[in-house]
Amino acid sequence: MPDKTSVVVGDQVLYTVKVKNDGPSGVENATFTFSLPSGFNHQNVVFQGNGCGSQGAVIIYNSQTGKYTSKLNLPSGCEITYIFTAGVTATTSGTNQQAEATILRPNDVTDPDATNTSLNIPPADPHFFSA
Repeated sequence: MPDKTSVVVGDQVLYTVKVKNDGPSGVENATFTFSLPSGFNHQNVVFQGNGCGSQGAVIIYNSQTGKYTSKLNLPSGCEITYIFTAGVTATTSGTNQQAEATILRPNDVTDPDATNTSLNIPPADPHFFSA
């Protein structure tokens, strides 16, 4: 969720994303992505493991796609936080500041809420392979 409801060119917007593993199993190297809205650019990102989680691969930003990608290690019950700082580079339509965060479990982890419970089929689409 952004920290502002209306922006103009030159503003900074903070997006706070919390990721929690409700279990029952821990997960290693779950693919996490975060996409900035059109008209926004990367300025900074802060990872907070909150004493339980870690990055299996440090988050990187692709300026061509506007997408961040990392791998997360989350024990059962763990919640981590990312804080993204973005700059407004173009006029946005109204108050549309929709960003998207996704996470996909590795295929060797069972998830009781997953639509795909097969260990042989790696999840590929976070919009399909989640509860």
